[in-house]
Amino acid sequence: MSIEAAFRSVLAGCKLHANPAIVAKYCRYFSEGYDAYGLDRNTMEELFNAWVADGTIPPDKKNAFALCDLLFAHGKYETASIAFLVLKEHLGSATVSDLKRIKKWFDHDIRNWAHTDVISSEIIAACYRKGIASLAALESWRDSSSKWTRRVVPVTLIAAVKQKDADLSSLIAFVAPLSHDPERVVQQGVGWFLRECWKKDAAKTEKYLLSIKDTAPRLVIQYATEKLSKESRLRFRKTK
Repeated sequence: MSIEAAFRSVLAGCKLHANPAIVAKYCRYFSEGYDAYGLDRNTMEELFNAWVADGTIPPDKKNAFALCDLLFAHGKYETASIAFLVLKEHLGSATVSDLKRIKKWFDHDIRNWAHTDVISSEIIAACYRKGIASLAALESWRDSSSKWTRRVVPVTLIAAVKQKDADLSSLIAFVAPLSHDPERVVQQGVGWFLRECWKKDAAKTEKYLLSIKDTAPRLVIQYATEKLSKESRLRFRKTK
């Protein structure tokens, strides 16, 4: 089966199981828009498993990623979700080249927090642990024109923070340029990352927060200090 034929087969399956009620239920969670067929998770996974079994999803990575090119570019929520499932199938053989290809999908095609966060936490974080997605490799992600690509950085590095031998100072320094990002979704990601840093080393994280409390967007501080007591949060109020 050609890649184009496989793509058409996936779209046909999604359309067959479309449910407008599911779209109506979840659209409120996506302020950036929610263009979806309306498939529930179980249906999507059942379809995916059937496509793997019958060869619609190519077994080799080269053709599987060519299918992902079409799935991500299509724009529907479910097609990107199916592409994510394809990525998971090939996670064990991930390479630096694969990481660069994933970045292209973020730069041009991925447009919501849900796909950003699941790919960051389950795919790119695994690549970080393998040494594929090093801090040096993530520098270009941090500087991307896409707010979703930039969000990947702090969300991915939450997994790094949780490692036993984490170098928290280096991780905070790497994420620091995003602490003043103008985009809300990036600010949320940075705040989430810093909240996890605080759980690991409160003193070190609070020192950094105090250094940016008068200049960083309030959303960063709000998310980062969410687990602190009301009295403790007062220390991080803007004073200028």
